[in-house]
Amino acid sequence: MFEEEFITKHINYVFKNWNVNFEDLDQDTEATYNNESFPKSVEDLIYDYYTDDVRKILQNISNDDNLFFLYDNTVLERLSKINTSSLNNRENSIIIFLKNNYNSQKNKCCWDLILDNFYNVLETLRKKYIKENIENNTEKNL
Repeated sequence: MFEEEFITKHINYVFKNWNVNFEDLDQDTEATYNNESFPKSVEDLIYDYYTDDVRKILQNISNDDNLFFLYDNTVLERLSKINTSSLNNRENSIIIFLKNNYNSQKNKCCWDLILDNFYNVLETLRKKYIKENIENNTEKNL
């Protein structure tokens, strides 16, 4: 699944630093960045770290600030013009993902596609973790 490795890293970072886990994601437990910030859900913290990370990558990929927020036919053309020879593997994988999934008819910009993927991966990981947790608890109770 696209970006699963990196989303998992952000999840683990939040879990480690806020002492929470996937069960807390389901319960929408409040966690806090620091003393000055408003409480945020665990999912919001993961989202913030991941989107900050991806924004930096998108800036490295293209100087065209609008590219990833456009809803028109020029997006694929612009993505094709990006010089991928200087990009790292992750940056290249993002370009490939966007080229393969962008469709102006779907009324979703590149950023929307990235966020949809983030939530799909997060939900898949949540279900996987909860299933593993239930299986482990069942084995312990036997």
